[in-house]
Amino acid sequence: MTVGDVRQAIIDRVERYFDSWRTGDIEARRRLFSPHGVLEDPVGSPPIEGSAALEAHWRHIASDGASFEPQLRRAIVAGHEALVLGLVKVLPTHGPAEIIEIHATVEFDRALEIRRLRFFHDDTCTHVVS
Repeated sequence: MTVGDVRQAIIDRVERYFDSWRTGDIEARRRLFSPHGVLEDPVGSPPIEGSAALEAHWRHIASDGASFEPQLRRAIVAGHEALVLGLVKVLPTHGPAEIIEIHATVEFDRALEIRRLRFFHDDTCTHVVS
């Protein structure tokens, strides 16, 4: 694979991650991660590691009934890592919608599976939609 091929493959995988939230497809999201993949959301919280733990985490989020409309704004790829900027519109079952700015780092292994995904966001990143 050329550097350009790797870059495009990484961007495609980030877009597929966002799409999995839009469609609610937990299985598609899980397949993007290596079997020992790690998620920190947000950074500073306890890491979630491994396919079973990730799937349980996402099923817990899905049980709330909210829907998500993520939008990838930018991905900067360097080697097998990406810096991602996105917006996620959260449509809860009760209460107002919110837009969350997300900044993330994504590390990929040689098979281009997600090895580590770290989201950076705090209260200043969440905006209520009126």
